[in-house]
Amino acid sequence: MKLTKMTTAIAAATLVATTGALAADINVGGRVVIDYTDSSDDTETLDVTDARIDISASISDDWSISAGFSEGSDSVDDMTNLNATYSGFGDMANITIGQQEGVNGLDAASETTDSTFMTEDRSDYANGIVISGSNGAVNYAVGLFDTAGAELDWDMQARVSYAPTNEAGNVLHFGLNLQDNDDDSELLGYEAAMVSGATSVLVEYTETENGAAETEALDIQVAYDLNGNSRPYSGGAFGAMPAGSKTVALRYQEGEADDGLGGVGSVTESDSITLALNCQKTDNVRVSVEYQDGEVAGADFDSLNVRTQLTF
Repeated sequence: MKLTKMTTAIAAATLVATTGALAADINVGGRVVIDYTDSSDDTETLDVTDARIDISASISDDWSISAGFSEGSDSVDDMTNLNATYSGFGDMANITIGQQEGVNGLDAASETTDSTFMTEDRSDYANGIVISGSNGAVNYAVGLFDTAGAELDWDMQARVSYAPTNEAGNVLHFGLNLQDNDDDSELLGYEAAMVSGATSVLVEYTETENGAAETEALDIQVAYDLNGNSRPYSGGAFGAMPAGSKTVALRYQEGEADDGLGGVGSVTESDSITLALNCQKTDNVRVSVEYQDGEVAGADFDSLNVRTQLTF
């Protein structure tokens, strides 16, 4: 890890927090994630896959700013978001301008540290403008992103979700995710989820087209908390399990990719099953163990993954 960049982030957070020059309401948080992986190709790794500091501040009743600094093995490096949000139109229309994360489907909309199954820090930060809002049952976000940098080639990303039932321990969720990118790729995603007491279910199906190439993916997640805790849900996304939770979970994934060229080998199929146990020791510490077994293009694989994460 390049300590100089993390030191810069810590120094910036300390400066803002101690001087209070920008705002009276300042929040500093972050996370550190350590992963151990033992895979079927005889590869063992132990790595800090995510180390992040986030700073946010309210500079008026209607304006807030945020910045994030991240280090990890997934190539997310240095400052990963710097943006400003205007909330003067109320809950149904917040406008965020600057570097920020893309508009994603249900599982990706949750924080990586809150997901039932392990995932690395998502690196789809880009400059753009996003309009989002919520009335409790309906949540939406529409964004334009310049993913090509100086060339100003804009990608459109949008998501809308509806929760006809939304109360603690009893949630029903439906959603739709759309992307139309400047590189002629398109994505359409369908999502459904429910929470009933200690049980939660998440289902996502996505179709992607890029010229003649097409991919389809199905993701089904079922989780049950042994201590009877319910998975939190708010704003069209899931949150962290409460302290003391011990959650067992099963995930099934399958996909098909067609390169559009025809002939032998033009279609690649994959599927996997993942078993997981998550122990939320405190509000800030979680330990997870996963075993995954699957097949890609006829080749079998399996892996054992152990994660320790600290949030603050």
